[in-house]
Amino acid sequence: MNLVLHELLVCCRGLKNDRTTERKKEADRFRRLIRSPDIVEELDRISGTRPKQVTWDAVFRFLQRYLQKET
Repeated sequence: MNLVLHELLVCCRGLKNDRTTERKKEADRFRRLIRSPDIVEELDRISGTRPKQVTWDAVFRFLQRYLQKET
């Protein structure tokens, strides 16, 4: 797995944390990471070919769970 995608995956897993402060830190980190052209390009490239890695669908599922937990 690419290093930038690994960092995104770790961040997404941090969004599931039970502690609010940790989730907030990871949400801020996620915002920073998702703006990176390298990550967007890599997600675009991998999303259609390798379902076992981090894809756009996986990222959206992590975000969906995060938003449900926050509300």
